[in-house]
Amino acid sequence: GKVTLPAQLFRWDALHQLMPWYPKTELPGFKAEIPSRPDGLYLNTDLRVEVVDGRGDVTPSDHVFLQWHPRKTIRYTKWNEEMLPALLRTLEVDDEGAKRIRTGDISPLVDAVLAAHPEMTDDAFIRTVYGSLLGRIAEEEAVGFYLMRLSRGAQRRDIVEAIMASKEFKARMVVK
Repeated sequence: GKVTLPAQLFRWDALHQLMPWYPKTELPGFKAEIPSRPDGLYLNTDLRVEVVDGRGDVTPSDHVFLQWHPRKTIRYTKWNEEMLPALLRTLEVDDEGAKRIRTGDISPLVDAVLAAHPEMTDDAFIRTVYGSLLGRIAEEEAVGFYLMRLSRGAQRRDIVEAIMASKEFKARMVVK
């Protein structure tokens, strides 16, 4: 009861397909982001979701126990200079963006990946990003995993950042 966060509601088409009565509920998905660990919140804590319906009735969930792992900012400064220039050319990253990337700010690279694939289906987007960043075809299991994340409210930016945080991306693009 120390911290209360409002939730953002979103469509969840996969849920509508599994539960045919859910189309009456237009926005059945919800998420809340915690930008940083609130003061006084222990690393090991619990979470309880309470759903308030249109009549004001509250339905509480069971407690979910969790260990706080704040999101890490990705910063790479030792790029594989045999691989990076080709990737930057392919994604049409300008000189200023390339300079920022080489100093550890990956946001221009993420922005370039997103701009290069704006109007694809989610499936095609994941497969294309895999090819662009990892240089190979994505396994069906990986495609399914990222599709599930998107259906649960993740954004395409989150998918690109997750692939860039992978050991495989680091092994390919970053020098130790």
